[in-house]
Amino acid sequence: MVVYLGGDNTVAAAVTPLLKASYSKVFYVGETVGAAMVIKVVSNMLCCVHVVAMGEALMLGKRANIDLRTFWDGIRLSVGNSFVWETAAPEVFKGGDYDPGFSLDLQNKDLQLGYDMARKFKAEYQYGAQAACYIVPKILEDALREDLRAPGFDDWEYNNVIQRGSLNVTHEGIPDEGHRGGK
Repeated sequence: MVVYLGGDNTVAAAVTPLLKASYSKVFYVGETVGAAMVIKVVSNMLCCVHVVAMGEALMLGKRANIDLRTFWDGIRLSVGNSFVWETAAPEVFKGGDYDPGFSLDLQNKDLQLGYDMARKFKAEYQYGAQAACYIVPKILEDALREDLRAPGFDDWEYNNVIQRGSLNVTHEGIPDEGHRGGK
């Protein structure tokens, strides 16, 4: 599990060894108080969206009379693959307990927190039906007069690599992970 850590860099550095004993990754997000919570809540919101989309996709495959294992493997080879697709779909296939480690109460809490954050930061948006599928961030940039560009991506490219039946993305032309750590 990953823990997101924000706040004063000196304090964060002091508690990082303790956190590393309990988590597989400590991800320092910078000095902005509350940034770690925003990242964690949005991550959980995206997971929820992926679960809903996965359920819809699985039912579509089933109703189209496609063998679900074949359907799952086919999506794993595509841009539609995700952590949720890789882990939650097999949980559904085995007729399991649908991951009791994270309850609907917790999921609903994160969705509400995300909604509250969107209202607080005025991150609501609207877009036209003919807009490109990735246009939502651009609409937000224009409406909120905030630029979402990040330094170091001018030469960014990606490649798809299939490993053990899963699509993996490799990134080229961007700085190493070591650039993180604050302002």
